[in-house]
Amino acid sequence: GGFEYVLQEDFLNLGDIPASLGFGGSFGYSTYKAGWSYWNYKYTNYVIFASAFYHANVLKNDKLDTYAKFSLGYNGGSIKYDGAAGEDYTNRSYGGGITTGSAVGARYFITPALAAVAEIGWGFGLLRLGLDLAL
Repeated sequence: GGFEYVLQEDFLNLGDIPASLGFGGSFGYSTYKAGWSYWNYKYTNYVIFASAFYHANVLKNDKLDTYAKFSLGYNGGSIKYDGAAGEDYTNRSYGGGITTGSAVGARYFITPALAAVAEIGWGFGLLRLGLDLAL
């Protein structure tokens, strides 16, 4: 999940192409299990980002919002072990720390409040597809 607030319109316009600056935040969570018959691991991961967005209407289409996003945040997680060998790895932290992200993306507004979105970059993953809702 996430949000964005447009802070300034007409920010570093590209000639006659209007541009804007936005700030936002996002949160991602994932979990999965791996193992065999006598041992199992459950991995949990979360990412929290603060992001800056630079929107520029490069294709000059009112229904299309193109942007670049730069993010700084924290990536954390834990491992839960359930199995043989009597070892206790319950809720051990792993990875974690400061992380960055960056992406280029586009939103196509189906209605004034609903847009299909696609992003390519890194942070949450290499490709993000979904829907955005404008409030």
